[in-house]
Amino acid sequence: MPVPSSNLPLLAACVEDDSSNEQRGPEQLEAEVLRQFQDCWLACQTYQLLQQQIPQLHNPAPTPGSIKALVQQHARQRKLQSQVQLCLEEQELRFIGACLERHVIPGTVGAGAAAGIDPDEPRINYDGFCQAATEVLTHVGPAAGPYFQASTFLRFERDAAGAISLPLFMQYISLHAAGLRLRVQLAAYDESGTGVLNTAQLQRYLGSAATAAPLLSSMEAPFLPHYLHIAVRKLLLFHGRRGLQPSDQLLQQSSSSGGGTVVRISDLVSSSVMAELQELLMLGPSAEQERDLFSNWFSLQSTQRVLSTFNSWDLDGSGTLSRSEFSAISQVGPAQEVLADRTPDNQELLMQ
Repeated sequence: MPVPSSNLPLLAACVEDDSSNEQRGPEQLEAEVLRQFQDCWLACQTYQLLQQQIPQLHNPAPTPGSIKALVQQHARQRKLQSQVQLCLEEQELRFIGACLERHVIPGTVGAGAAAGIDPDEPRINYDGFCQAATEVLTHVGPAAGPYFQASTFLRFERDAAGAISLPLFMQYISLHAAGLRLRVQLAAYDESGTGVLNTAQLQRYLGSAATAAPLLSSMEAPFLPHYLHIAVRKLLLFHGRRGLQPSDQLLQQSSSSGGGTVVRISDLVSSSVMAELQELLMLGPSAEQERDLFSNWFSLQSTQRVLSTFNSWDLDGSGTLSRSEFSAISQVGPAQEVLADRTPDNQELLMQ
């Protein structure tokens, strides 16, 4: 690191007149060189310390293909692999539930009636919680560790006997495990590690999810692009972000590559809209479930209804709604007139 020339008296000592060096002995010259070197070293350290105290206001993104970019990509992959190992499978959740049920205290213990608690509700105290934790960690491994900590137990309301609700605790584990699994799945499509997904990345995720869903197996191939378009627009309607702040550099980069609208992965994990999609992906093709599919936004029946409705409004078959077509189906009033004037892409609005 460069140091001002005024802080380098050692250079002046090196070019000093030979006659002055002859007047001093070797020991004096050695001591002088050591003193000048120590002063120079102290000046360098002071300069570096001052540089570190200056805040870094701009952190440019690494150049694609550079060592820094490759290291960051490898680190993201390693982190994603570690998170995959922490995801609990369905059979592991069933084992945890069965293990906890073996340590349930009797319903008469704990003054349930006085506390307004259902006496038939299975409850577990901290002793049983710790015993179950030992069995679960031995069988499941460290993936179950965060759920069996004292701080986790204290999050739940306790009765007079210090017991918590077992169904509520199992619901907490299931929801937390499902959220972690969803976060890992979405992060796999975030190649740049920005924490957001653009339109193209959302379509790729939904495309793979639709292929694996039993209730979407009957979807015809020509309808898949329409399904993906409608499903993505529904997510963007609730969680899409535009007009990002200039300081949010990473989000701007992802936004510029995905059409200007992105969705935070953290928003999708906690989204009630995404919960409908996850519910659809877990349902089996039974007749009773088929009757409830019309209320699910991501079901095949719902998206077909949206596309059919849009086609009936698109009288000229252009793929977009003109102002006259949009006004005809919106019961024209002052508010609808303003909406029609300010809607540059009516097809996108209707697909939402």
